Amino acid sequence: MLQECLKHLGYDGSEAEKVRWIVEREAAISALRTVCAEVDDNGWPDDLHLSDIIENHVAPHIDANE
Repeated sequence: MLQECLKHLGYDGSEAEKVRWIVEREAAISALRTVCAEVDDNGWPDDLHLSDIIENHVAPHIDANE
């Protein structure tokens, strides 16, 4: 929502790019929380590196289901 508002207000440049990265990360965290909830593995902090979340809390469950 914030990203859409900034676009319509004409903001661009490095500050807008920072906001886009923040919005994207928060969306990724939300999606990962949803996936991890399905396998009851949400025991990680919101500031954990995305690759660590995938490697340690998503991938093991995918490998287990193969």
